[in-house]
Amino acid sequence: MKTIKKAKKSKDVRLAREDWTEAAWQMLGRGSLDQVRVETLARHLKVTRGSFYWHFRDRDDLIEAILERWFAALGLEQSILPVLRDISEPAQRLWVIADRIIRQVDNSQFVALRLWALGKETARQRLEIEDRKRLEHFVRQFLELGFSEQEALVRGDIYQALVQGEFLRSGGLPLAERIAKAKARHNLLVTR
Repeated sequence: MKTIKKAKKSKDVRLAREDWTEAAWQMLGRGSLDQVRVETLARHLKVTRGSFYWHFRDRDDLIEAILERWFAALGLEQSILPVLRDISEPAQRLWVIADRIIRQVDNSQFVALRLWALGKETARQRLEIEDRKRLEHFVRQFLELGFSEQEALVRGDIYQALVQGEFLRSGGLPLAERIAKAKARHNLLVTR
């Protein structure tokens, strides 16, 4: 009869790229991008910095991975449009986007990432593309609600600004209050 040997517990923790990215995302939510440092993350994850360099070229590569994580969670095509497929009412589609973003943005990560992207051409262009896609989507919803093209453009632009700026204005409030304020603004914009 063969005895099954217990596997030795390895002292080396094997982290994936996603582990580093998630830890950096959480750290970013508690502070600023300046605080997302390789050494600090390694200490937090109880590994050496070598583990980091196995997965990333440098700190900017990590920050780009954080940006990708953000797109995966809140990108229009990646996460939002699939949720909207079964919603026929344009005002409801608009609200679902706003509500989803408010519920998922509970820290200042997106603000820090937008500021970082200003100095990084590729990241800035990606954000501009995402913003343009969202604006086009918002404008289409307002057109479906019966607004003229000019009104739809203005309302879409305002709607996007409200969604993007909601955390800056109301992030310190309880979620229910944030949702109520956003819903009131939403109702004003979708009403003819």
